Amino acid sequence: MNQRLIVFMVLPLLLWAVRPASGEPAWGVNCLSCHGEMQMDMLAVVGHDVTADPDESGTGATDRGPLKVFQAFRAEVKNLQVELIGLDPDDTYAVELKRLRFPGVVSGGELTYTGDCYWADWGSPGNYFTDPFLAYRGDTGPTAFDFDLSIQPDAPYDYYDLVFTLAGRLTGGSLFYAEEHFYVQIMQLPGDLDDDGDVDVDDYDLFVLCFTGPDGGPVAPGCEPGDFDDDDDIDCMDWGQFLLAWTDPGDPPEYAGCTASTPLPAPSPHDARKNRYVSFDPNNTDSVAFRIELAASAEFPGSVGILGWVGEPDGNDMSRVADSPHFSDAWPAVVHVGDCRIVPVATYQVAASKDEVSFTTPLSLETIAQPTPHYWADCVGQMAGGAWNGPNGIVNFDDVSAAVQYFTSAATAPHLTWMDIEPQEPNAVLNFSDIQQIVFAFQGVPYPFIAPASCP
Repeated sequence: MNQRLIVFMVLPLLLWAVRPASGEPAWGVNCLSCHGEMQMDMLAVVGHDVTADPDESGTGATDRGPLKVFQAFRAEVKNLQVELIGLDPDDTYAVELKRLRFPGVVSGGELTYTGDCYWADWGSPGNYFTDPFLAYRGDTGPTAFDFDLSIQPDAPYDYYDLVFTLAGRLTGGSLFYAEEHFYVQIMQLPGDLDDDGDVDVDDYDLFVLCFTGPDGGPVAPGCEPGDFDDDDDIDCMDWGQFLLAWTDPGDPPEYAGCTASTPLPAPSPHDARKNRYVSFDPNNTDSVAFRIELAASAEFPGSVGILGWVGEPDGNDMSRVADSPHFSDAWPAVVHVGDCRIVPVATYQVAASKDEVSFTTPLSLETIAQPTPHYWADCVGQMAGGAWNGPNGIVNFDDVSAAVQYFTSAATAPHLTWMDIEPQEPNAVLNFSDIQQIVFAFQGVPYPFIAPASCP
């Protein structure tokens, strides 16, 4: 015999048997909404995604103002959560989820779904209870409940006004009732421009047609699922999110409009290996950002990994390592990255991106090789033809002389990035402190600053 049928057959007997000892049964919630005293602070919907106040003018549904919203996609299982507050040990109570059969408040859609099998479907259609027979007790019952709502693939896009209710009998014998309305919003899958429940090559073709570029909106009708950041254009930032939304087993096609060019090595003399800077040619005229990674470090292997982004250059074309990307279509011809995270005897990788998701093949850049027998501060090689050669693996008087030349603005002085090695975060200033570090290094003092992973 069907288990549900057995439940229905024995239900009258069970209710008769337990009612004197257990208080209000769970199925009594609807009655208690009429006869119980309303309690305002005993129930709270939790775990919601956003708060929203949809427009009910098209359906005439009750305008409840801003409510908590659980956002769900078609064919998704959405977990709805509620918590109970301030129950006394002898309170008896039950929880109900209802209004699942009510039409949507914006366009009158009918929510198609499957209910949570752990909740009893009871009474009016679309009402679910925590227990079909007995109420819980405050000292032993749960105070947090969740309901898995399985959205059907054909559920109409709309806001649906649902209610969690709590009802029962207080310790003193009076009946009580509490409720909170909230919305379940069925949304179109982001990136699913053909509205077929997936994000695949057909959506790619539509995305390309919908592409506006930065500030190129408004977004054309039907293209809204491609505007991931809701800024009324479809650009490379949306493309990055489209890649993350991709559901097809195969890889998405490459979109040339959002493919950056690989950065290049800096031209001479900026291609020389330095102690505290790495330099590169951005090689992009479109708006891009650059991610920087420590690929190898002799002294700090524990710091290997992605460091962050190349920050906005200053007037000297020098950038720090930043936590967030700086997108620009006006990068200088050569970018010099100097930071606490840029250390000697290390290899860095710089990659360009138009969308924070897809990146070019990285450009590998090295700081100085370890000089012998010292560790760092090898700034220049020998002077030749009125110009300093790059580091030669030795810390000696040439390094001090080159620093003095820069300090005195000599015509043969090397670039500042060759000589600026101090303080912990290079300051684009060369003074006696930098020269002193060269002398200390010559005396065998190791690199004095913290590991890249410890930089603030």
